[in-house]
Amino acid sequence: MLTLPIGYLKAYPTPLLLDTYNGEFIAYAFKKLRNNYTGLILQLRRSSNNATVYVNFNADGSLNSGGVAALGAETLYVIAWYSQDTKTNAGSFYIMGQNTYAQQPTFTLSNPAFSNKPTVNFNGSSALQLINSFPATGTLYGITMVAKLAPTDTSTPGTIAFVSDAVNDTDGRAQLRYLDSTTYSDATTGQISVSTKRIDTDTVNGTKGYSGATAGTAFTVSASIDYATGNGSLSVNGTQVSSNASLSTTGVGTGLNLTVNMGCGRTPTVGNFTGSISGFILYPFKVSQTVRTALEAALN
Repeated sequence: MLTLPIGYLKAYPTPLLLDTYNGEFIAYAFKKLRNNYTGLILQLRRSSNNATVYVNFNADGSLNSGGVAALGAETLYVIAWYSQDTKTNAGSFYIMGQNTYAQQPTFTLSNPAFSNKPTVNFNGSSALQLINSFPATGTLYGITMVAKLAPTDTSTPGTIAFVSDAVNDTDGRAQLRYLDSTTYSDATTGQISVSTKRIDTDTVNGTKGYSGATAGTAFTVSASIDYATGNGSLSVNGTQVSSNASLSTTGVGTGLNLTVNMGCGRTPTVGNFTGSISGFILYPFKVSQTVRTALEAALN
């Protein structure tokens, strides 16, 4: 009779998104994206008395709604949204946060536009900012941004744009925007869902647009650019809507010191976004269309 050593038949968990497609800088979602992540999801504030609570995951990887329920049926504001990236198991390093009460977005536990899933909601003057900067060494070969969002501003023409530009400066800024006009400058009217700034002297100019967005309807959007070649593209709901035609570029970045804002442009009061976001993932390189489709599916 064959006898197996104790512990030989060990059950391994099913790999999650970031267990399979790692190398991400930051990853925000309301479901678990990595099996070994043991950190928090959110810190919330109650409107009536500013009481706060930390929200974590259940054993099955879903959001533990008990902490949310403890604050009661009141307006809840987001103080911090914690990244599930692989660089820190506790997720305490890369935090999207906002300490100014008047600029904190709200939290919804069950948003009908997102199949009754949780969202962070921006009102046109709220924003989250990355609390810690990325390391200022290494090479940035590109950017991939994936988000699930639902714009609610009905006055806009419904254009999602991936913008990699040097408006007013030469810092290789890359942004996903829901535009309230055909102007791409983040110094004017572009409502920006996610803005990523590359701190160096390289210049990248160009846009990729998609005009099928509908206010109040949730969709996933992903954008990638290779800084060495300038090739960039945009996908919506898993389908590529713009080709890999080249954007102009002067080369790869020499620093990884990125600033990331959610719901606004370069500052919390420029180019603000009106709508909801349920997830955002950022990679420091261009990924394949196959990987981007998997990333979008994971945020649904």
